Amino acid sequence: MLSWIKHSTFIRKTHRKAFNVNARFINFVAMHAGRAKTSVKEEHKNRPLVVVTVAFNHVGLIEKQIELLRQNLTDEGFLHVVADNSPDKNCRRQIEQLCQEQHVVYVSVPPIIERCCWHRVFYGGISHGGALNWLYYHYLRELSPKRLALLDHDVFPLAPTSLCQSLGQRPFYGVKRIMEHGWYLWPGWCLFSFDFLLKHQPDFLPIYVSDSYLDAGGNNLFRLFQSFSPMKTEFPIVKTHRIKKTKGLTRHDEIYHGDCIQIIEGKWVHIINGSNCAHIPGKEKVVQKLLDNMDRLQPYTS
Repeated sequence: MLSWIKHSTFIRKTHRKAFNVNARFINFVAMHAGRAKTSVKEEHKNRPLVVVTVAFNHVGLIEKQIELLRQNLTDEGFLHVVADNSPDKNCRRQIEQLCQEQHVVYVSVPPIIERCCWHRVFYGGISHGGALNWLYYHYLRELSPKRLALLDHDVFPLAPTSLCQSLGQRPFYGVKRIMEHGWYLWPGWCLFSFDFLLKHQPDFLPIYVSDSYLDAGGNNLFRLFQSFSPMKTEFPIVKTHRIKKTKGLTRHDEIYHGDCIQIIEGKWVHIINGSNCAHIPGKEKVVQKLLDNMDRLQPYTS
């Protein structure tokens, strides 16, 4: 028994080390994947707020997010950028067409980043983190906004709200992820002063710190947050609600990814696992029903 435990511990340690090496390889790929095909327009530079969404294989989520951002985000002059990390070529074409029709900035993330993450052993948030690293260093720095907001594609404002007011004079603000050996902001709802990012060179890749897994954005523990105590840092209130009970879901992670939503600051809804990367049976139908009946989520914001 003790021999098996030692062997199992060795495998876990080896996996964690290999994961971090693989993440650095993806970062190398992202840094050398070339400039964005979408050129930066002069009228898009130095905006008071740029809102970035990383799209992933779901045009319906992007369509609803564009609609609700325009309806409820009160920040004047904000620029919405959709960075498309979809591996499905047809989805990319649909999302690009949607952005053109809606006059939203579309940026195609080099597909090689996602292709290098084809396996599940080291997948985690590497694709998301690699896409954000590429976007920041090859596109966003040239935009040079005053503030930057990062949103997941399954996050939507349900009521009038201001991201600039949420950030205030802080260097950063967002949904926290606290693990035993570190903390970071989830890059699905987080805000930054761009000057702060320029000074610290962010890295949105995930990382293992000892036996703690810090998902996409986790490496910013060392780049951005190490000198800040989470006990002295202000974060938005986040409440998780189970809105249905799917048969056959028993484990906590299955229930979380299959049946739950989150309410952020009482005004934003996060449809957890919107693109069903967790492979929950029937999740696609649940997401579509929520998109078609977004007004039914209003009671959860009160």
